[in-house]
Amino acid sequence: MRPIRCILNADDVGRTPSINAAIIKAHTEGVLTSCSLMVSGEAFTEAAHLAHEHPALGVGLHLVLVCGKSVLPPSAIPHLASVQGRFSAHAVIAGLRYFCSAAAQQEVRREINAQLERFLATNLPCSHVDSHFHMHMHPAVFDLVLEAAEGFGIKHLRLPNEELWLHLRLSRRWPPDFLTAATFTLLYRRNVKRAKARGFIFAERVYGLLQTNRLDEAYLCDLLQNLGGQTNELYCHPDTATERGKVELQALLSPNVTQTVARLRLQLIDYTALEAPSPGTMSRRGRE
Repeated sequence: MRPIRCILNADDVGRTPSINAAIIKAHTEGVLTSCSLMVSGEAFTEAAHLAHEHPALGVGLHLVLVCGKSVLPPSAIPHLASVQGRFSAHAVIAGLRYFCSAAAQQEVRREINAQLERFLATNLPCSHVDSHFHMHMHPAVFDLVLEAAEGFGIKHLRLPNEELWLHLRLSRRWPPDFLTAATFTLLYRRNVKRAKARGFIFAERVYGLLQTNRLDEAYLCDLLQNLGGQTNELYCHPDTATERGKVELQALLSPNVTQTVARLRLQLIDYTALEAPSPGTMSRRGRE
């Protein structure tokens, strides 16, 4: 029986210096194995430099198509960005625009490619692709992401796939966001077939959506003992400048978490260690 494998990933590296600092600390002193780089962030250059200094830290692209800045100038993507070069701050509004406008879809394609080009210009190997607010899962965006990733030789990506009932059992968050859970269950079912058909590799289970910005030591320890797949990702948002970010950072640094990983003999990896599953190797929960 192969050991259960788990990617511990931090999103938003490159967004601010305080996030960069938290991620490096969680990697060098804690259990963090991977991060997702925001190439339009204010601290992008610093983040790329830090990643080169810590080659054991997996680094993927955190695509930004909502609630952030574009890489392309506003004049090149007028259906996506304001004159200040910022995407919509409302994911639903942005999603409707991307779905209904052919012009917006073409601009999304160009922006995705521009962000991938900026990432690869750092000379960092790109371990995977995910996105801010999971916008890459949107039906009008997902196939464009697959197309672009294939063109750059990237075969790993995040597909959020989290058990609602496990979350309800472990979390003290109430009321739970049933709408978000239902929406991403449907998106997963749509997109997983497309990803498999094109040979993409992803973790069976991805946790973090239903506990976003509320990860603490107790929840992390409990979750590690209840992982639903043979391969899993748990993503988080550590930061040294915000209260919630500090709580998540402390969870990643916790001796109790380290001891839990050791006791369960979990194999901590980044996305590059994921392999395409062979027939019959997925866990029961991973096939749900």
